[in-house]
Amino acid sequence: KHKIFVTPEVEIVDYGSLPRSERKTKRVTDLR
Repeated sequence: KHKIFVTPEVEIVDYGSLPRSERKTKRVTDLR
C-alpha cells in the first residue's frame, strides 16, 4: 500500500521540473 502512495508523489515531482525524478519514476514502476 505504501508503494501506491509513492507512485503519485513521484509523478507530481516528475511533472515539476527535476529530470532526476524521471529515474526514480522508472524504479517505482519496476516495483509495481
